[in-house]
Amino acid sequence: MRGAFIFGFRLPSLMSLNNQPMVLPPDASERERQPPGLFLLFFVEMWERFSFYGMRALLTFYLIKGFLQARDDDAYAIYGAYGALVYATPYLGGIFADRFIGARLAVIWGGLLMAAGHLLMSIEAEWALFGALALLICGNGFFKPNISTMVGRLYGPRSPARDAGFTIFYMGINLGAALAPLVCGYIGETYGWHYGFGLATIGMLLGVGTFLAPMGAARALILLTSLAIVITMFWAAKDDSVQTLLNLPIALALLSAGVVSFMRLGAGSIPADLGCPRTADGAPSAPKYLGRIVVGTLIAIPAIAWLVASQVDGFTISGMSVNAGSTAEPFVIRPATWLLNIVGVVAFGSIIAVAIKSPRIERDRLLVIVVLCFFSMLFWAFFEQGGSSVNNFTDRNIDRVTSGTSVVAGNTYSDVAVTQEFLGVEVAGRTWTLRDIEVAQRTEMQPPERAGWTILDFVATKQDVDAGVRVDGQPVIAGNKYTVAMSWREFLQSPHLPAERTTEAEVLPQLPDAERAAAGRVTFIAESGDVQQGLDVGGNEIKASVFQAVNPTFILLLGPIFSWLWLTMGRRDPSPAVKFALGIFQLGLGFGCFWVGAQGADANGMVRMEWLLLGLLLQTTGELCLSPVGLSLVTKISPMRMVSTIMGAWFLATSFSHMLAASIAALTGVEASEGGSMPPPTETVHLYGDVFGIVALSACAAAVVLLMLSPWLRARMHLDAEASAVQA
Repeated sequence: MRGAFIFGFRLPSLMSLNNQPMVLPPDASERERQPPGLFLLFFVEMWERFSFYGMRALLTFYLIKGFLQARDDDAYAIYGAYGALVYATPYLGGIFADRFIGARLAVIWGGLLMAAGHLLMSIEAEWALFGALALLICGNGFFKPNISTMVGRLYGPRSPARDAGFTIFYMGINLGAALAPLVCGYIGETYGWHYGFGLATIGMLLGVGTFLAPMGAARALILLTSLAIVITMFWAAKDDSVQTLLNLPIALALLSAGVVSFMRLGAGSIPADLGCPRTADGAPSAPKYLGRIVVGTLIAIPAIAWLVASQVDGFTISGMSVNAGSTAEPFVIRPATWLLNIVGVVAFGSIIAVAIKSPRIERDRLLVIVVLCFFSMLFWAFFEQGGSSVNNFTDRNIDRVTSGTSVVAGNTYSDVAVTQEFLGVEVAGRTWTLRDIEVAQRTEMQPPERAGWTILDFVATKQDVDAGVRVDGQPVIAGNKYTVAMSWREFLQSPHLPAERTTEAEVLPQLPDAERAAAGRVTFIAESGDVQQGLDVGGNEIKASVFQAVNPTFILLLGPIFSWLWLTMGRRDPSPAVKFALGIFQLGLGFGCFWVGAQGADANGMVRMEWLLLGLLLQTTGELCLSPVGLSLVTKISPMRMVSTIMGAWFLATSFSHMLAASIAALTGVEASEGGSMPPPTETVHLYGDVFGIVALSACAAAVVLLMLSPWLRARMHLDAEASAVQA
C-alpha cells in the first residue's frame, strides 16, 4: 500500500506542505513513549483506508459484474482515470489546507466527501456511479496529505520518536487496507454490492466521528467499533471455514490496536490547536475562504465526474446507458489524460526550468528526482495492475477452491451448488465446458443457455436511431416495431423496459440474489471427461476480492523487517537508486510468477493459487524497496523553498502511472458473448499470461537500466554535502 508514511525514515516535508514556521511541541528527546494523539490519528486513518480500499477491492468487479455490465477495457479506463485523479488532487488539498483552512478542517471536509461518495455507490445509476467517484477523488485530495501533516506536528523537529511514530501510523494504513477486502470485499461479493459499499460508508463516518468526538467518546468508539468489525467479519463468514481462518490474524491485530489505543488515549489526545491555520509567525489563526472552498469543491464534482465518464465512449452522466459500442482502447488519449498531460508538462517543465537556473548541487539533485520520477511511474503502472487485470485474472483463472474433492467417474453427485457465470455453469469455482452443460441438461435443471433470456417487443424511437441501436445487425428505423430476444441483464438495462417490471426477481423469479447471474443446484453422474478435466465438487471458494488483502498483510509482516535491515546495514546500505532497481526487478519477478503459473494451467485453464501468492509476495518486497525510499529521498534532497512542489510532482507521477496502467490492462480485455457470458478460462489464461510476461520482461529491463545509471545518480545526489536541502 502506498502512503506518505514509511518505516524508519524522516518525512519532514509531509508534516508541512508550506514553508511557514510552525508551532511545535517541546522536543521529545527525553520521552520514550509516543504522544497519545498518535493513536487517535492511527484509527482515523485506519478507518479512512478501510473505506478507500474497501471500495477499491470491489470497483472493477462492480463495473463488470454489476448493473453497468461494462466491458473489461471500459472498466479499466474508468479505474485508471479514478486512480490518476485520486493521486493528483492531494497536491491542491495540501495547498488549500496550508494557506487557508488548516489540516483539521481539510481532514473533516475530505472525510465527509468520501463518506458521501461511498454512500452514493450503493445507488445503481450512472450519474450516481460517476458522481461517487468524483466525491471520492475530491475527498481524498483534502484528506490524504493533511492527516500526515497532523501526525508530523505531534513531534519536535529533532524528536527521536518521530520515525517510530510514523512506523506505527503506516501500520494503521495497512491494517485498514487489509481489513477492507476481508470485510467490504467479501460481504460485497457474497451478499450484494450495496452491502460492501455501505460498510465502506460506515468506515469513513467512523473515522470522522472518532476525529470529532470528545476524548471519552472517542476512546469508547475505538474499542467498540474494533469489536464490532471483528464480530462482523466472523458472522459474515460463519459458513466459510477458510475465510474464517483468513480473517483471524487481521482480527487479532485490530483488537490489539484497539486495546492499545484505548489505554494510551487515557493519557491525553491531540493538542487543541493541532491542524489549525497559521499566520506567518506561526500563531494559530481563523480559517479563510472556507465557504468558497466548499462551494468550489461542489462545483468541481460534476466536472470531475464528467472527466472520469468521458474515458469511455457512449456513457452519459444521467439516464440509461447509450454505449454505442466504441470503447476505450489501449493508449487512446482522452479528456482526463489530456488534462494530466497538460498539468504534467507544466509541473515538470517548471522543475526543469528551476533546475537550469539553480546552483550545481540543487540542479543535480532535481535531475535525480526527475529521473527517479520516471522509474517510479513505471513501477506503479505495473503494480497497479493489481486492481484491474490481476484482479480479473484472480477472478477468472486462479483456482481459488480449497478442500474440494475430485469426482470419480460413475459416481452420482447430488445437490451440487452451481452459478451461471461466464460461459455456461460454474461448479465449485470451475467453469464447465459445453459438454459439461449437456450433463446439467440431463438433470431437471432448466437449460443454462436459455435460463437468462427473455423476449421484448418495442417500437423504435428517434433516440434509438441516434444511439445506434441495431436489431439483427441492422440499424433500427424510428416507428418500426421489433421483437428481440435478449439476456436478462440487457433486458434490465433496456430503455424500453416497462416501468412496472424493474426488478430482476420479476424477470427471472428463480434468481434469489439481484447481484448474481443465476443460482441453483444440480445432480449429475460424473463421466470420464470430468475426471480428465480435474472437476472438483464441494470445498470452499475464496472470494477474488479477498486477495486484495494479501499485499497490506505482507507489508504488516515484512515492513518492520525491511526497516531493521536498512538500519543494520549502516554504511553498506545500498544507494536509493540501487534500492529502486531492486524494487522494480522484484516486481518483474512477481509478474514472472503469474506468467509461469499461466503456462502451467490445468485443462480447465485454472492456475494454482500458489503462483498468485508468490507473485504478490515479490511485488510487496519490491514496493518496500521503492516506495519508502522514494518518499524519503524526495524530502531529503529537494530544495527547501520548493519541497511541496517536488512532493506534488512525485504524486503527480503516480497519477500518470494509473493512466498507463489502464492502457496496459486494456491489453487483457476480453469480449463477452451476445448473451453476456465471458469466455471460458481456457481462452483467457494465456491472454493474461502473455501480457504479464511482457510486463515482467519490461520491469526487469528497466531495473537493469536503472542499476547501470545508479553510480551516476548517486554522485548527483550529493548525499555527503553539508548543505542539506531539507533540515530534519
